[in-house]
Amino acid sequence: MWETYVCEQTAGNRLDPLATPQRRWSNSLRVKGTVVMLHGYTASPQAYNNFATLLENSGYNVYSFLTVGHGRKFKDCNKQGAVCVGKGDPIEELPLSRNGYIQFVQRVNSIMKNELTVQGAQRMGPAVHIVGLSLGAALATFAMADAPGFYQRSILFAPFYGITKPDLDRQFQTFIETELPNALSLPASFLFDKGQEGLRRVVFAMTEKPSLVPASIQSKLNSENSWGEQCEVDRQKQQRSGYCSMQVKHLFGVSAMGYHAISNANKIQRTQVQFVVTERDGITRNGLIWNVARAIQASTVTACMFRLNTANCPTVNNTCGVPHSMLSPADNMGITPFGMYWERDLLQQSLDYFDGKLSQIGVTNWNGRREVCEIQSISNPNPQLVLL
Repeated sequence: MWETYVCEQTAGNRLDPLATPQRRWSNSLRVKGTVVMLHGYTASPQAYNNFATLLENSGYNVYSFLTVGHGRKFKDCNKQGAVCVGKGDPIEELPLSRNGYIQFVQRVNSIMKNELTVQGAQRMGPAVHIVGLSLGAALATFAMADAPGFYQRSILFAPFYGITKPDLDRQFQTFIETELPNALSLPASFLFDKGQEGLRRVVFAMTEKPSLVPASIQSKLNSENSWGEQCEVDRQKQQRSGYCSMQVKHLFGVSAMGYHAISNANKIQRTQVQFVVTERDGITRNGLIWNVARAIQASTVTACMFRLNTANCPTVNNTCGVPHSMLSPADNMGITPFGMYWERDLLQQSLDYFDGKLSQIGVTNWNGRREVCEIQSISNPNPQLVLL
């Protein structure tokens, strides 16, 4: 099944070579286990290269999957019939609803269960773990819910569980809060005082009923969204593999998948879940993590946060704190300061966590050090982990 999956991704010369799915076999005489890796939105398995190498060299097999619709070669947008945005991002295969992502995750679980059978427990090791970053963390959340008890430990880095109001400009907020509910004939109860929840419910409903969205609104959904010029610089100078632009409707599809992951988190059983978040993601987005943590009843849940240290920072950047895309050198080497000062400790603690040497990632004594992850209490969380 793995071989079939890889052949499908590489067929037709459509794949960016840097985005190729990876299966790395450990050369260790005693394999510790297998780690599944799910990357972030518009990224690729390249983002995990440093972490995957550390795991491989430390006794773990690594399966780094390419998410559905990702990793395609760039196109000439001026060519007749080309479907792309930005400077050539091929967007036509990106899911527009949760369904494409659900099918992808279910296939990942099927592949891994088959690999365990075909390769055997001796080669795969005594445990299967899972890692996700951003959208990949939402996908990993659903993977654990879809296969209760299959994964022993997980690390969810900077999860993206859905769009929040700060992600939208004022004009689009009006569209979400008034025009769209009216177009979909949603009852007033669909939007309630907790506006963040109402926002995600409306976005979810829209992706479930696209035929009901009028043409006047479709034009807004087709509008382009971009990660900014730095993404293009990273792609050209740092050989970043991934897209820099997409349409708003694709972001809504991601948000719908995040909503689905939150709704199914109560099905997670017998998997230890570790959240690693950054304060730079903001209170509303980090607050969604608390929703998931509260929903998980049958597993141990721990969390740590990279705090902002803004004493000497006129603007928030990598000098002040760890970014959302905390594992990818190609996303960070072009940003001040030119280096990932947090990476060494984070990767080593992640390895120790999978080895069972640590029960959770992080430290209790932060002391303003930007390179360490401060342990957060799930039962009495920092306000940055609570949805306000």
